[in-house]
Order: sequence, then C-alpha cells, then structure tokens
Amino acid sequence: MAAYGGGGGGLIRPRHASEERALRPVGFARSTATATATATAIMIQTREGIAMVSGGPPAGNGMNAAPTGTTFPRLHDAMIHWHCHVLYQRLAAHACVGGIAVVIDVLRASTTIVTALAHGADRVMPVAAIDDARRMAAESRPAALLGGERGGVRLPGFDLGNSPLEYSAARVSGRTIVITTTNGTAALAASRGAREILLGAIVNRTAVAEAVRRFARDGDDVHLVCAGTDGLVSAEDVLAAGAILDAAGADRGGDGLDSAAHEALASFRRVAAHGDATAALVAEFRRSPGGENLVALGMEADLPAAAAIDTLPVVPRFDAATGSLLPALLHSRP
Repeated sequence: MAAYGGGGGGLIRPRHASEERALRPVGFARSTATATATATAIMIQTREGIAMVSGGPPAGNGMNAAPTGTTFPRLHDAMIHWHCHVLYQRLAAHACVGGIAVVIDVLRASTTIVTALAHGADRVMPVAAIDDARRMAAESRPAALLGGERGGVRLPGFDLGNSPLEYSAARVSGRTIVITTTNGTAALAASRGAREILLGAIVNRTAVAEAVRRFARDGDDVHLVCAGTDGLVSAEDVLAAGAILDAAGADRGGDGLDSAAHEALASFRRVAAHGDATAALVAEFRRSPGGENLVALGMEADLPAAAAIDTLPVVPRFDAATGSLLPALLHSRP
C-alpha cells in the first residue's frame, strides 16, 4: 500500500496530486494503550480499500518524548478527539467550527512565525493576498515589517522573506510583522471558524501540546491542519502533526485519534527513533516536496532550523479581534 509511514520504515512521498492516497478516517478508536504497548494497529482507508499498518514504538531518544511506561501529565481531564488533515485543501467546509485548529507549515511559515514571536516581535499579521499585505504594512509604517514569499522567494519590495533565519531579535524585536506565504497563510485562512487557532511546528511541539491541553474542553475536536506544498502532501507537516501528538501523549490516555492521526504519530516515532532525531528529520525534509524546493533555491540551511525539536517554547495564537498572531499565555487556563 502507499500511505504515510508504510512498509520499509520510510515515508511514501507522492510526486503528483494524482498519486496521493487520501487518508480518510475509518473511525475513532478511543486509546487504550498501556505503558507496555510497543505498537498500534492502524487501519488506513485508501482508494484500494482498507489496509493495516503497524505503528512504531514510542520514541526513546531523550528528545522530550515521554518514554515507554510514562503517562503524559494531563493538565485537566478533558478527552480530546484528534484529527489530522494532511492537506488543508481537503478540509471540509466548517470542519473546524467550534473546535481547536493547529495549523502546521513546517517549511516554513509556522516555524518562521514562531521564531519571530520568540525573538520579540510584537505581533504577526498573516494575510493571504500580496496586495492586502502591502496595504496593511503601509498603513502601519514605520512600525511594521513586510515579510513573505511566493515559490519560496522573497517578494519584491518586502523587508523579509520566509526564512526563520531572517527573523532575528535584532531585526524583529518590538515590530509588527505583516506576512503572506504560498501555503501557510492560506492554511490558516482555511481554519477560520475554529474556537482556537494555534500554529504548530517541530520547534514548539511540546508547547503546542500543552496549549491544546490548556484550551481543550471535554470532547473537543482538535484539528491538525497541514499546509503541504502546492497541493501536495509534504512529509515535514505530517511529521510535525505526529510530533505534537507524541508530546501530548495522545495515545496514552483516553483521547480519540482518527486514522490519519494514528499514522502521523507512528511516522514521527519511527523517524525520531534514530539516535540523532534532528538529523533524521532533516533527511526526511530534504526528500519532501517542500524540502526539495528549498534545496533547489539554495535555502537548505532552513531545514535544520525547522527540525530543531522543542527549541522555542512559544505558541502563536490567533486573535480574531485584531487579525493577529500573539504568543499564547499558558500560565492559566482561559
């Protein structure tokens, strides 16, 4: 079968949209995994029918994943239904309404926005259209910086591109950032209607897991919305979804996971089981559509920056009143 994390220990990467297999939920299975479990049977719906794959063992490489035999400490007793959407274009209309959406664009919008806020940016204003971004930045000058790209390349007249390496404290501290990107800001727009919208990445995966637990109500639906690359599923986003699920201990308590969430979790644990998890992630990124694009553009240095697990404990949270992403305050439950 061709599915994320299928046989051979790697990730199947469809090169064209016609080759992709939709990971449609077969149904929720409330997790009953115990501390002694080493694998999870996962039912995946493909166009050819239903197939079973085996999940990988829990990560035990010292990179902040809860080891086998450890239950992730829950911040409250809410039971969560986790959904993984491998492409935001496949997100059903109103799917996120009333729930929590975690928008994931590892290469690079999520990583870059997390970096900007971690380095002291006042706020980040995500905008889908280039002309709207120019107008909003002009209205906020001189405080605002204009950032973004199309096809991975900084737009003409913009102050910044979409590389996290550009968003240093010296450049962005105290500034408003208006940003527009090819995939990430579009994925965020597709998630509007959710009660909470957060941005997730590899660099903040544990902080995101904590934020979800803080904000969740019992029975909440949490949607992990992957941006992908130009309409193709991209491995780095699916791996980040799995990393967040791993940090949340989603399969070690009473949560429900759809089949795509199970598969994302298994894929992340399989990759993270290597001795050098960051290097293993970079290797996967390099072969994904998003990673290949960056390598071709000479921006390969962004890959290890985006694969640095749990280096930035900041969670961008969308404020609908201002249209801004601000750091979530996690010291108290809302």
